[in-house]
Amino acid sequence: MCKAICPQCGFEFEAKSPAPIVNARWTAEEDATLLRLYQNERKTIPQIAEEMNRTQDAVRNHLHALRGAGKPRGAVTVSVSMTAEEYDNMRAASERESETRSQMHRTERKSREIAEAAYFLLKAIKTTAVELPAEARRAQAELEKAVKAYAPTDGRQKTFI
Repeated sequence: MCKAICPQCGFEFEAKSPAPIVNARWTAEEDATLLRLYQNERKTIPQIAEEMNRTQDAVRNHLHALRGAGKPRGAVTVSVSMTAEEYDNMRAASERESETRSQMHRTERKSREIAEAAYFLLKAIKTTAVELPAEARRAQAELEKAVKAYAPTDGRQKTFI
């Protein structure tokens, strides 16, 4: 090859035609090479691009896609094969679980309402000046015991009589 001279600075260099840029699809061997160069040999993207005859953008974009393409760190992608019957069973179980949870929440809410109503009933009984018969006093004691047993214990519990 002949020597070329830079018209601006006069630097003399040997003109080399660069290797043609590869613009084809990435192969499995190129994927393995790209990951090896980046992770094991710790080469930079420009160095990898020069070595693989690809553009820096192509190397950076493909490396990003190989390493998860924006998925949150620690995320795992799993592929599961199942029959239609297995899928229907799984979905039915999920719906049953959801219905059970909502029923549990409704029951808890109702028990809180009942405990609160019993609290106000006991308070009203204690504030009346009338002496209760023995049977009513026993019922009151049983009610107090039940209210204390079923009252919510999540920090919103009222102080019972």
